[in-house]
Amino acid sequence: MWKIGDLELDGRVILGPMAGFTSRGYRAFMEPFGVAASVTEMTSDMGVIYGTDRTESDYVTFESERPTGLQLFGHDPECLAKAASKALEINPNIAFIDVNMGCPVPKISRSGAGCVLM
Repeated sequence: MWKIGDLELDGRVILGPMAGFTSRGYRAFMEPFGVAASVTEMTSDMGVIYGTDRTESDYVTFESERPTGLQLFGHDPECLAKAASKALEINPNIAFIDVNMGCPVPKISRSGAGCVLM
């Protein structure tokens, strides 16, 4: 057993965030393979703040789903915090927040997000 903050995880694998792959259906499909927790696809902080339908569907979880983290990307710490708070209001089942600081894709890095934050 290991921990992320106060969250205790029983298992050795976290299904990482993969844009275009880690949808609700894929996360549910992977659970029987020993996934202790999973992380949503990269989600825009502004998409959460302004409530676009597509963005909200990215971080809705199934009732039975293992602990799921929400991965946010953005460049402004205040907006990231506001998005995290709003997402947790909409879905209190989100187990943790992961801020993307590794994406090198120009579309993300040009905005000051992703790997530019490091």
